[in-house]
Amino acid sequence: MTSEQLFVGVLERDDLPLVINRLHLTGCGIEIGTQYGRYAQTILGGTQLAKMFLLDCWDLVEDGDRFRNDSAFSKERLQQMEKLVRERFA
Repeated sequence: MTSEQLFVGVLERDDLPLVINRLHLTGCGIEIGTQYGRYAQTILGGTQLAKMFLLDCWDLVEDGDRFRNDSAFSKERLQQMEKLVRERFA
C-alpha cells in the first residue's frame, strides 16, 4: 500500500483510526498529551488496538515557590482531568 492509498479519506485527526486499521495494527498504542481522553476514546472505539497507554502531565511542576505547567490549567483542574480520564478508562 502506498502512502497515498494509506491516507485516502483522512482529512482530520479523527480519521486516524482509518490509518491504524489499514495497517492492521492490533497491539499497543500511546497517546501523548491525553488531557480529557476524548481522542483516545475515538482511537480505541474505531480500531482493534488491544491496549492504549495515555500520557499527560496532570500535575504542576514545582519551581521554587511557584507551580508551572505548559497549560493554563490550575492544579485543581488538572486533578479533575486526571480523575475523569481514570474513570473513563477504568
